[in-house]
Amino acid sequence: MRHVGTSSRGAVTFALAGILGTLAWAPDAPAAGFAIQEQGAAATGRACAVTAVADTPSAIFYNPAGLALQPGLGIEAGLTLILPLVSHEDPGSGETTEAELNVFYPPSIYASYLLPANVAVGVGFFVPYGLGIEWPDGWAGFETVRLIDLKTFVVNPAVAWSPFPWLAFGGGLSVVRSVVELRKGIAFVDERGSLRAGGAAWGFGGSAGLLLRFLKGRLSFGLSYRSAVSLDVKGRADFSVPETFASLLEDQPVRTSLTLPHTLSIGVAGKPARMLTLSLDLLVTTWSTFSTFGLTFPEDEEKPEDEKLSQVEARNWRNVYSVRAGAELRLPTVEWLGLRLGLAYDRTPSPSSTLSPTLPDSDRILVSAGAGFSLPRGFSVDLAYMFVYFFERSSTGDAFPGTYSASAHLIGMSLGYRFAR
Repeated sequence: MRHVGTSSRGAVTFALAGILGTLAWAPDAPAAGFAIQEQGAAATGRACAVTAVADTPSAIFYNPAGLALQPGLGIEAGLTLILPLVSHEDPGSGETTEAELNVFYPPSIYASYLLPANVAVGVGFFVPYGLGIEWPDGWAGFETVRLIDLKTFVVNPAVAWSPFPWLAFGGGLSVVRSVVELRKGIAFVDERGSLRAGGAAWGFGGSAGLLLRFLKGRLSFGLSYRSAVSLDVKGRADFSVPETFASLLEDQPVRTSLTLPHTLSIGVAGKPARMLTLSLDLLVTTWSTFSTFGLTFPEDEEKPEDEKLSQVEARNWRNVYSVRAGAELRLPTVEWLGLRLGLAYDRTPSPSSTLSPTLPDSDRILVSAGAGFSLPRGFSVDLAYMFVYFFERSSTGDAFPGTYSASAHLIGMSLGYRFAR
């Protein structure tokens, strides 16, 4: 830890208040809260409206029941490139600050195998929550956040069974690893310090799915559920502060708790024509699990009350829904090519009173397009592009006012293999 000199010990109260008010170092990431639904290029091309489709190994994420209706061995590996563009406008000066251009690339990989008696087993690895933001050095909100990075990795074994051609159900276990990092500045009247905090946690959850198919597969209904996951994040806070405050802001352990939400998806898919598939999903996410956020410093127990750093802040997120629609067309003359389109409306769980630059969030429209290529020897390639438009939104809270504008570009790529005798 590096210290710099100062002549003003009277800034202790101001510095502590600044830290207490801005140490919320986990969520607010850009995508329905901080969720990432894009877990396969074939699904992304349809705006992820695939709960009642679930015809690739990524069904482990979208609806595990679909594994029991897929033949033989299936493997799918993919990568989604996410480029968010975010800006903040100061309500007083009108000055606009652009966040740094960073590309996020959550990977996914799935494998499934159909056993005798229509029982299927599979395993998936994906990143369902995450993203982050980095603001330029020295910007007006440096005391709120300089950089935030949240990643949640999931390993999900699953099993499914289809007792009848028209019925399948399945479920799985989620083993979750979450890693988070925050960097921010601290003001000391005429000098600045900084904080770098990071931590990690393990958690466990479950998933379940149901798939019904009628009219020889021309009409399908799907239901998929993924449970909440409680995370007890343990980490360390490293301070770089003026020498005068070294005894008050020492490097030390830090803890927080976070509960990832329940999600419930209901979908319907139909084939009005032999080569055309239409799908519609309603996704409900219980973000009310994130009502408060607090950091606990174990060393606070030995400090006077006015020097304690631990604090609980209100976030008041609410349960929200997302409506998603998708289409896939395969032309009779080129059945090896599938063309996809998607459209979605996604609501934000964050009220304007707790909106902040630690990843501002708003209602958004998602538009996607994609293509799937069936190659020889069971291989396939899927490509997708999605544009996300965030509605402009202003913070009504007192911590750091401003108006936020954002958009995002997503490019998905997946390579698949299917071996069926």
